[in-house]
Amino acid sequence: MNGLNTHTHRNGLQTEVAAFVKASKRMDSTKLKIIFDIGYAGANGLTPDEFVENHGGLINTVRRRFTDLWKEGKIKHHPILLERKNRAGNNCVTWVIGKDENSVPRKSKRPWLGLTETDWEEIDNKKDTALDSFAQGAMWAADQLEERNT
Repeated sequence: MNGLNTHTHRNGLQTEVAAFVKASKRMDSTKLKIIFDIGYAGANGLTPDEFVENHGGLINTVRRRFTDLWKEGKIKHHPILLERKNRAGNNCVTWVIGKDENSVPRKSKRPWLGLTETDWEEIDNKKDTALDSFAQGAMWAADQLEERNT
């Protein structure tokens, strides 16, 4: 044996879905903590780095949650674009509660083209083949969507 802990799941897709649901709950929990902390910080605002220092977590994940909240119109950049240095000495944007009226995420100039009924039938026909895995299906779908939307 190579010393690796390996095992297979009976239903890989079910395992992937369960992991996604579990991560989604954490994501919502993190967003709520961010909103609470920003509200508590008041006019001083809060940076993603300060949030990570207080609560732990991966900085890139936390920054993404800040961006999600901004896109949802729940937080905005500090009115005077206040920045603070992080531990590495880099400037960090400070966020406060509110909606940025001037900096709204851009809308796509053309409509998004998703998977068609024919695509879903093709996916269904791959069951019980070598391509019947979440990773293979995701790669195929990503290729189809990229081809249609670029």
